[in-house]
Amino acid sequence: MKYRLTITQNTYAGMEVGEGKRGSINLSNGFLLKGKCDIERLDRAVKALHKRHDAMRMSMSEDSEGLYFEFNDDEPYGLEMVELRSEGRDERFKEAYADATEKVRTPVSLDKKSMYRYWIYKITDEEYLLFYVANHLATDGGSMALLNTELAKLYEDPDRTDLPVYASFADFLGERERLYREKFTDEEKKYWSDRMEGYKNPDMELPKVQETESTMQYGRFTVPLEKLEKISRSARSSNFNVLFTLIQLAAAELTGQNDIALRYAFANRFKKEFQGTIGFLTHGVTLRHTFSPEERWSELAVLQRDTMNHDMKHLTFSDCIEVKEYLLSYIPNNGKKGEKMMFGDLEVEPLVFHSHFTSGRRYVGLVAVEHGEDLYVTPYCDNRFYSREFVLGLGRNINKYVDRILSIEDPTVKELFGE
Repeated sequence: MKYRLTITQNTYAGMEVGEGKRGSINLSNGFLLKGKCDIERLDRAVKALHKRHDAMRMSMSEDSEGLYFEFNDDEPYGLEMVELRSEGRDERFKEAYADATEKVRTPVSLDKKSMYRYWIYKITDEEYLLFYVANHLATDGGSMALLNTELAKLYEDPDRTDLPVYASFADFLGERERLYREKFTDEEKKYWSDRMEGYKNPDMELPKVQETESTMQYGRFTVPLEKLEKISRSARSSNFNVLFTLIQLAAAELTGQNDIALRYAFANRFKKEFQGTIGFLTHGVTLRHTFSPEERWSELAVLQRDTMNHDMKHLTFSDCIEVKEYLLSYIPNNGKKGEKMMFGDLEVEPLVFHSHFTSGRRYVGLVAVEHGEDLYVTPYCDNRFYSREFVLGLGRNINKYVDRILSIEDPTVKELFGE
């Protein structure tokens, strides 16, 4: 059976890189497993994941009506062991890390049976690097977190049957196609298209030095959580809503353009049956605001909060607006770090592998994670349009606004922007 792509997936699939390649937007995760790792059991756990989730067993094709997915029930993929040539623990780790980094930069072939691939590297007898890459058309941030949790549980017992079962990704795509057919009215289109009418990206000076990669990741900045939470409580809003508004303000000050459109990614897991579904359930939601110098923070915070809440009623069709129109793309991961992750009796150390985006989009992305006493914000951007100074300047301005909101009674935009 053929399953048509969502609006968002079609946008991503159209980002071609090189002849015959589509969707080279990869998400990745990596872990250093410490202890006596049972490779055969881990391989069975990975295969069990593939059997549980149809998104891990799909391929993409094209016909006269456009792109579509197909799902198969063939033998699932397992672990792929990568042989290392280096001697010594540190050298072997460096070789493994470099190889994994290269894999995330390589477009995932969409005509293969699986767009999820798992690799294992032996560093020492009691250290293994576990790494996997998934094409963004088949996954989202929520799915990656769910897969990590499930893999850890399946490593304990690959044959266990007590894990909860949710709707399949095929079910999600089928429902989405039905909604497009029955509910995607001119009124729904107008709700979003009117918001972006006449919008122009800020006229910014191009970076003097451009990196060879179209996407570069820059050093992260932090925002004190205690301060952010105090502002959120006062505005009767969430940390996410407040941070989103602060980023929008920072972009306005840095570009000198008060009319700013900012986009965030939202995974549509409202329905209980989709809360544990693996796949790409994400929508891009755009807020646009023209800041006035005399506008007060309290007014702005409430307006943004209420607009976000109202947008949820129209979420299904939010991506009918072209991605290229946006100044920024914001991807939240707004969960506090829980207990230390374990694979059975193995200690797990998370490793950082930067997701790789190669496209013609004009964007800055910000991944925000609450951890300990701070909110860590890691920016990445298309450096053909944005300089390192601009990206890190967002962080400086955000912290400036936080301090002024807490020290000045209901400051105006002019007071927030002032030196």
